[in-house]
Amino acid sequence: MEKNTFNQRLILKKKANVDISYPNETTSKIKATRVKQTTRENRENRLKKSANKSENKFANRSANRSANKSATRAAARIKVDQQSEFKKMKKTESHQCPVKEAMKFLSGAWTLEIYWYLRQGPLRFGELIRSLETVSAKVLTQRLRDLEEKKIIKRKVIVESAPPQVEYSLTELGRKFLPAIDSIAEIGKKLLKIS
Repeated sequence: MEKNTFNQRLILKKKANVDISYPNETTSKIKATRVKQTTRENRENRLKKSANKSENKFANRSANRSANKSATRAAARIKVDQQSEFKKMKKTESHQCPVKEAMKFLSGAWTLEIYWYLRQGPLRFGELIRSLETVSAKVLTQRLRDLEEKKIIKRKVIVESAPPQVEYSLTELGRKFLPAIDSIAEIGKKLLKIS
């Protein structure tokens, strides 16, 4: 019996955080009500704290939202300004860099090869496709149309034959690229000898 009462006193002591030296019914009832009161008070304090936190969160959220809106607007203005500056810079860059302008006419799959074979004179579509060997008819047609739009090559339809045939040749603008292509070809020949 004594062990049980001792253990019970220890448990109550821990819960109520009070000294229990005289275990009788009235003191244990008082202490049990104290424990209930402290737990109730603790619960109430926790609820008050959580309510304050939620109120603070709400106030902070609304303040943050208005701050975020103004920050977002400012960031959007800055982004628009940066984009317009970038566009201006892009426009001026293309006018400032002649290599970039020239490369627009030389870039693309099979473009240099088409220049190389058309430099000797006009060729028909079939002759071009045989010269280039691995290119498909679809890709060659697309590339020739692209070069025709850029006014690098001209397309001449020969109606005399049946079916009508098409002949491609370099324009005056296309011939201006020949010295650069010849220089590239010289470097290519030297590289072939090395390897």
